[in-house]
Amino acid sequence: MSKLSWTDTFPINKPLSLDLPCNFHVMHKDVDPLEEINAVYEPSDADYLYSAKVMLFSSPGLDELFTKCCRGDDHSDGKSTSPEDDSPSPTSAHPSRLLSFLVET
Repeated sequence: MSKLSWTDTFPINKPLSLDLPCNFHVMHKDVDPLEEINAVYEPSDADYLYSAKVMLFSSPGLDELFTKCCRGDDHSDGKSTSPEDDSPSPTSAHPSRLLSFLVET
């Protein structure tokens, strides 16, 4: 049985980098690529019984991610007046709503 562990995949000394925004534009399949692609699409040792292709499709910048996840829209000025204001607000967004992945099985 397969086991996926976030802490093994992204250890504390090499975290998933979300410093910059990430946006992809999906083009029609008949459009020529801008750069030559040397990737091997069908490796000889691939076992497709338990495989999935996952690509980070879009993400906001790290500052925007923290703002929307931890502070919410009502704290957009970054000012907090009491310790209670540091808790996530009702308008805070879950990271799964801000990060978009393209998944193919």
